[in-house]
Amino acid sequence: MVTEVPQPPEDPGIDLVRRARDRRLLAYFGLALIAGGQPAHEAEEDVRQVAATLGHSDCQVAALPTSISVALTGGAPATVEVLRSSLTLDQLAAVHELRQRILDGSTDPDTALVELTSLRRIPRRYGRRGMPLGGLLVAAGIAAIMQPDVTTIVFAAVASQLVIALLLLARRHPLIAPLLPRWRRSWCRYRRSGSPVGSC
Repeated sequence: MVTEVPQPPEDPGIDLVRRARDRRLLAYFGLALIAGGQPAHEAEEDVRQVAATLGHSDCQVAALPTSISVALTGGAPATVEVLRSSLTLDQLAAVHELRQRILDGSTDPDTALVELTSLRRIPRRYGRRGMPLGGLLVAAGIAAIMQPDVTTIVFAAVASQLVIALLLLARRHPLIAPLLPRWRRSWCRYRRSGSPVGSC
């Protein structure tokens, strides 16, 4: 006859730490999806799917275009994260890869949280020197789609360089900043944090 040895009850403090870690992980994950341009309702679905994998089937998620709130169950404490800036495509691809590894069980929550936190600190690949070329390519590409005419494409390419020049000039001369309020805020956040989803 086999006698079962009773297991000691789990320390409530350990459970609180684990739940706080899971809330933080889910909030970071959802915010990364939003920062990558994913619609809020799709980000909510993905967060709930990951939460269910972690054992939180009653996870409450409220996502907006600029923030996300996560609670592991109704009436429980919630973690709120606010979007500071956007993700690049390669960073977004890393987020989706991490999501798949969590769903497969090949990555534990602690490792996933470390990866997401480090992802938030990765500087942009091209930085200030890549802005003129990037602006030119984006402007010319949009113009070619909207109005495929040589004159329009050339005008858009030239205008893009003017916009980039104003952005770079506003960084050095605060008097120009009021001309570009939204762009200036985004640029300041990027330069201060050096991260796609970091604090300003």
